[in-house]
Amino acid sequence: MRSGQVTSGNRAPGTGPGPATAPASDHAARTLLATGQQDTNTAGLAMPEGVAFAGTTSDHLVTRMSGVPASVGSEMRFQPDYSALMRAMSAPDVAKVLYNG
Repeated sequence: MRSGQVTSGNRAPGTGPGPATAPASDHAARTLLATGQQDTNTAGLAMPEGVAFAGTTSDHLVTRMSGVPASVGSEMRFQPDYSALMRAMSAPDVAKVLYNG
């Protein structure tokens, strides 16, 4: 499980259909997370229910959320595919926590 810390969020009018991965909503919340292409393969992250991928940069991931926006400082969890997991595990600035169970 990969998580990213929420660094910013806002509620803004939707832009219509937009990218195929972003929900078309009149009041979708955009959330900026401190996880980007340097940390993982963002295309390989399965988004939680109600969250859609909106874009990425080298150090941030942008999502669109339906419902209540995430608060700054909270974490959002993702299910990585193999590529996303391997890039995260080899990134020197990504904390790794291993569970026995």
